[in-house]
Amino acid sequence: MFHIFVFLQLFNLINCRKDGATDYNVFGKFFHNWYFIIIISVELAFQLFAPGPFMRTASMNEREWGACLMVGSTALVAALLLKCTPLRWLNKLSGGPCGIVDETKAMNNKLTQGFDKVNSM
Repeated sequence: MFHIFVFLQLFNLINCRKDGATDYNVFGKFFHNWYFIIIISVELAFQLFAPGPFMRTASMNEREWGACLMVGSTALVAALLLKCTPLRWLNKLSGGPCGIVDETKAMNNKLTQGFDKVNSM
């Protein structure tokens, strides 16, 4: 279960690279941000080599690793299905998540202004 949880997080990191409702290709320009590649690589290496000695987890065979990867990759499928869901269906839900988070609306607050200031340097 621990490995599945970590793989879900790793695949969700990939999902978070594209935040628009029409940005379907989460692997587009994948190697343009070297900080992201380094972080993903370190987390994956830590996941593969560290849990056994440090956390006393049971060792797994190749089949179990594959199953963990497959279950973890469902985060990609879930994000794709959510992006393909028509907005009118989402609005029928109580409160409608489209009213809570609108990815097309620009935000302007102190945090985003500070981020823009740092990025413009």
